[in-house]
Amino acid sequence: MRYLLVLLLLLNVLLFAWLATHPVTEKEKRLPPVPADVVQLELLTEQEAEVTSIKPEETSDKSVMVSEETEPQQLEPVRHCYTLGPMMSEKALEKLRSRIEGQGYRVTTRAIEQQETAGYWVYLPPYESRKQALEIAAELARKGIKDYYVVTDQEFRNAVSLGLFSDKARANRRMAHIRTLGYQPRKMVRYRDRTYRWLDYDEASDNPLSEEVWSDLGSSKQKVQRLDRSCD
Repeated sequence: MRYLLVLLLLLNVLLFAWLATHPVTEKEKRLPPVPADVVQLELLTEQEAEVTSIKPEETSDKSVMVSEETEPQQLEPVRHCYTLGPMMSEKALEKLRSRIEGQGYRVTTRAIEQQETAGYWVYLPPYESRKQALEIAAELARKGIKDYYVVTDQEFRNAVSLGLFSDKARANRRMAHIRTLGYQPRKMVRYRDRTYRWLDYDEASDNPLSEEVWSDLGSSKQKVQRLDRSCD
């Protein structure tokens, strides 16, 4: 056993002497080339080294590009077009026009003629003479009818008027009552021409017209409305 230990010690001394006198060159340290079909493993430390090796100029340029792309764009104001009305009075129309133009808006006005129902006329058709019409009127009075008169106009001369009603249902009730008395009344829808005035203007979304300009116009029965319209 002693001889074996002495032999191993001697071999180590000889190996150390050989390496000291024959150093390994850089060429001998290189590993043999890896075949092309073999996938090489990459250490995590090598990946981190590649990330930190990016040039500062490239990093700053990319950050500038990102900030420029993400910056919100300025939106253009949207145009809206409206019409205000209807107004029955030309004085009210001119008052509103003056208010809006005074705030720098472009204004146009228009008038529309329309027919509307004025009421429902209940009557007895014209008789052959005024004398006969007056006799019928006297009969109606004796039967309790108070609202009547004999028409003198050319178109319905000698007709007996039994009332003008704004409500159709009331006119029908009147006719039904007159029929119970033995007469054959008729009903006619009466119309009248009315002028409706409108004011058109347009505004931008960043400069809307205040509602106070037009909200106090109009009577309690008919307020001025604002309606959307086409800008074309």
